[in-house]
Amino acid sequence: MPTDSDDRDQRDRLPSQQALNGHLGQSADDDEEDPVETRDVPGQRGRWVHQGGLLFWEEPDEDDAAARDPRADLSSHWAEDELDLPDGAPEPLRVRAVRAWLGKQRLTESGELGDLLARRRAEQPDAVAAPADASRAGGVFDVAMAERQAAIDEYERLIETLAAVEQHSGTRSVLVEFYLAVVDRLSDLANAPEAPRSFAPHLRVSDQPEQAHTRPDPRAAAEWQGRVDAILLTRQRVERVTTPEGDDD
Repeated sequence: MPTDSDDRDQRDRLPSQQALNGHLGQSADDDEEDPVETRDVPGQRGRWVHQGGLLFWEEPDEDDAAARDPRADLSSHWAEDELDLPDGAPEPLRVRAVRAWLGKQRLTESGELGDLLARRRAEQPDAVAAPADASRAGGVFDVAMAERQAAIDEYERLIETLAAVEQHSGTRSVLVEFYLAVVDRLSDLANAPEAPRSFAPHLRVSDQPEQAHTRPDPRAAAEWQGRVDAILLTRQRVERVTTPEGDDD
């Protein structure tokens, strides 16, 4: 028959509730179940869920291929310029926000290129048989179209770079590695012959032979501008999704 001494020994061998709470990441004042806080995103299918000190994005339960299709992100809040990511959002969701934004930028540039082509056909019907290309000096439309096409090519390059970094980097270092690649590309553009001397002088290679500065061909200058604008905006996007609000000062 158990004695009072046996009961005390048994209780001494059991972990205290406070110790259990500490092991599970709870405080002694928590309820038996972790409180679940959710924040729905207007117009979107998922929501942020905060539980037990963890933050994650919850997709709909139903089997909907569109909800998992990365192309669907291009028209979602993930691609918005003013994306509001909660503090502590995990790296995969930040990568998702960069990827969606890059895809949206590429589509936007393609739309602008299409608009320019339509205007060119309407205002210069004789030029329809002679489309713009890198070997042909063109007018205002040709130069503007060259800039848009260069931006499209640059965003395509950036999307491929991000995919390659995701494949070879750890889950916690994707955006760090991608950001470094963006900065390297910006350095390349700063040292391109088309780059104005005033552009990012700190990125210029100091031992590069000094070249006589001549005004670049308008088409080449437009292509350079399209590429560098895409790179600068991408750098800004990565900084936005990786820097917590309030740390800008």
